Amino acid sequence: MHIVLGLLGSIVTILYLLDRMGIDLGGLNPFYWQRRRTWAKKYQGDPIYSVEDPMHAAAILIVGAAKLAGDLSAEQKRVALEQFESSFSLDSRAASELFGSAAHLLGAP
Repeated sequence: MHIVLGLLGSIVTILYLLDRMGIDLGGLNPFYWQRRRTWAKKYQGDPIYSVEDPMHAAAILIVGAAKLAGDLSAEQKRVALEQFESSFSLDSRAASELFGSAAHLLGAP
């Protein structure tokens, strides 16, 4: 038991001296490390995986299917907007915003 107490005392002394010398020991905090790792995964991850609303997921599928042959033409965009308005019961502005966000998420790397 005296060996464990001596080891713990030495570790605390070393950490205290490192802190007094100006070396930042904040990275040793496991809660800080977990929070930083979660944020890095969210920041560096693909934004399409953060979609939770089924309507947005359906919009991404519609725009993705329209983009299979290449870039969207004006006719394809008009048909997709009409589909959003009729299927999702949206007005033209909300359908346009939904189309824009789906196209943006598909274009993100």
